[in-house]
Amino acid sequence: ESPKFSEEEVKKLNLKKIKTDIKDVLLIIEKTRKKKYFLEKIEKIIIIIQTIKNQTIWNTTCLTKNFKTINIKINAINKKLISSEIKSIFELKKSG
Repeated sequence: ESPKFSEEEVKKLNLKKIKTDIKDVLLIIEKTRKKKYFLEKIEKIIIIIQTIKNQTIWNTTCLTKNFKTINIKINAINKKLISSEIKSIFELKKSG
């Protein structure tokens, strides 16, 4: 049996719709970090582009020196910040 990742079906990306690139995403991540999470130093960034609820987004997870993750979602068409949140790695639970 395949693992269940989400209730949503993964949809094919329409690459022609995407108006942002990695440079834009990295800039938005840094601006968000400076504004909301200025005490955190980012060590690694995981970036995924996906369609969720008919919206194409850059879904990013930043790992910090302080053992936290910053999750930032960015609209891939208009570059708008959709959401951001920070969590301690120790708060993450293994699901299943």
